[in-house]
Amino acid sequence: MADSTNKTVYEIFQSMEQGPPAATSTAAAQAWLDHHSRSFGFFMDGKFVRPENRQNLSLADSKGGVLCTTVCAEDSDISRCASSAATGYTSWSNLTCSQRSKALLRLVSVLGLHGQCLSELCALCETTCSPSALVRLLQYYSSWAQLRDTLIPSWTPVGVVVVVSSDDCSLYSLMLKVLPALAMGKTHTSVSQIEFLF
Repeated sequence: MADSTNKTVYEIFQSMEQGPPAATSTAAAQAWLDHHSRSFGFFMDGKFVRPENRQNLSLADSKGGVLCTTVCAEDSDISRCASSAATGYTSWSNLTCSQRSKALLRLVSVLGLHGQCLSELCALCETTCSPSALVRLLQYYSSWAQLRDTLIPSWTPVGVVVVVSSDDCSLYSLMLKVLPALAMGKTHTSVSQIEFLF
C-alpha cells in the first residue's frame, strides 16, 4: 500500500505545489576558479595577461567570501586592448560570411562543453545567465553573418567597435552588444569597471 504522506500526481497538480529544490553543486566552477588560481587579468592577443603594479578588485559571493580577484585596467591596458582588436579586425573582416558564421557556431560547441561550469559561475556570482539562451543568441547572429552579403550586399565593415559596460553588466547583455558587430565583420573591445570572468 502506498504511503499516505506521499501525494499523488493529481493532488500535486490540484495544489500546484512545487517539488523539493534540486541539489545545487558548484564543483565545476570551483575547479575552474582554482585552475586559474582565482586571479584574472585581461584576455588579449589569445592569452591571459596580468600587468604588474595594478590594483586588484575582489569579487565576492553571496555569503561575502572572496571568489576571485581581477586586475583593474589603466589607460595603457585599454590602449593595448584596442590595438589588439584593430589587429584582429584585419583578419576577421577578411573572412567570408560563411567563415564568420562557422566561427560563431563553433562557440556553440564550446558552450555545450562548458555550459555546466558557466551556469555554476553565474550562480556563484548571483547573475542570471542561461547557456541555452547564449546558444540561441549565437545561432541567431551566426545566421546574420551567413546572410550579410545576400541581404546587404553593399555593407563594408569599417573598423573596431568599443563596448563600454557597467560592472554589473551580465554576460548575456554583453553578448547582445558584441555579437552583431562580430557577425557584420567588425571586431570589438570591451571596457568595464570589472574585467569579465568569461
